Amino acid sequence: MNTQNKKSFITYIAIIAVILVIGNIVSRNW
Repeated sequence: MNTQNKKSFITYIAIIAVILVIGNIVSRNW
């Protein structure tokens, strides 16, 4: 795995984590 793929993978995981957190907050506020 080269550096570019590793960086893209980490970015992908970070985006999913943010979406899960936002979804959790929204569902809790509703």
